[in-house]
Amino acid sequence: MMRLRSLLTGLALQAFAASAVFAAPCPLTPIMEAPLRNDLGFLSAPVTVAGRTVSFIVDTGSEGSLISPWFARFMKLPEDPNALTHVSGTGGSGGVVPNVIIPSLQVGSTGFGPVSMPLGFLPSRPNITPPVEGLLGGDVLAQDVLEIDAPHGRVAMWNAPGCKTDACSVEPPSLPGVEWQSLEAEKRGHRIVLHVQLDGHELTALLDSGARSRILSRRTAEAMGLTEEQLATDPGGTTAGVDGKESVYRWHKFHSLTIGQETEHNPVLTVSPVSEQSVDMLLGSDWFAAHHVWIFYRQGRIFAAKIPVRPKTGSGKPAPNGSASH
Repeated sequence: MMRLRSLLTGLALQAFAASAVFAAPCPLTPIMEAPLRNDLGFLSAPVTVAGRTVSFIVDTGSEGSLISPWFARFMKLPEDPNALTHVSGTGGSGGVVPNVIIPSLQVGSTGFGPVSMPLGFLPSRPNITPPVEGLLGGDVLAQDVLEIDAPHGRVAMWNAPGCKTDACSVEPPSLPGVEWQSLEAEKRGHRIVLHVQLDGHELTALLDSGARSRILSRRTAEAMGLTEEQLATDPGGTTAGVDGKESVYRWHKFHSLTIGQETEHNPVLTVSPVSEQSVDMLLGSDWFAAHHVWIFYRQGRIFAAKIPVRPKTGSGKPAPNGSASH
């Protein structure tokens, strides 16, 4: 009898384990959905500020959001007497700036106001309608679950179940022909850092939809053995972040970049100074452009599926605009 009981217990445990492995995705509650544009590496969505619709850059690499000083003055937004914000970008500190109070902030059909938001200049922006007048950072985007489907022009926010359950698994819903890949990640504040491999080197990469390309820090490039002489032969230019500081960038061809189980051969990455010492590179909008991405902030989990990129009009390689870290 004891042997039979042990056998039955073992079968029950196996059945439980199998059910956990094959558990269906947990139901997600929609918060908002909005169209997402990709204009030469600028990912933006329409945002309604105090009743007026403009565009904001969708920036997972920024801890907080910001609004342009000109637009804040135009809308007569009052200054927040209780808040100042330290703004920094890829080039370093941009100093301390005042905040304004936005009485109502709407993304899609969902309101997030009133919101206190710092003023900040965007050094470059696409010439689109409605115009870009700010950026959405982690204070808005990292509510719970963020879906960025750049290949199909969508951004959405969801709520996942509030407590752990064995009846379902926290992951994106199943879609026909889409194979989700879970990526090793960790949450840092309102942002997500991934672990990647570049030419065999283990690196940390900030998930940064506000950067217009994948950017390897100059510091890390030197640690990998790239010399100033080698980089000097690569094409490049100058750019500036929200801190307003100009920096020189280069486009350099590497041997391989591995993210999860996906390896890209001969990738061309931007090499540029990145002031943030805790990461080696920024995983920018050129990566998002080819992937359907789900970010589960509470669980610190990332899921991505490679989507064939549709040809777009326009020419030229995007310059490396990094993100703000408020």
